[in-house]
Amino acid sequence: MSTPFTVRPATLADHPIFARLFLELGVHDPTPTADDFATIR
Repeated sequence: MSTPFTVRPATLADHPIFARLFLELGVHDPTPTADDFATIR
């Protein structure tokens, strides 16, 4: 049985979670700042 989920646009309040998960990517790029995150489309 699959679990339904919804997708919504990210908000600035999502940045802390985004920043934590970004580290899991293991890339050498710096984590985007909250200001940068707010402008990502």
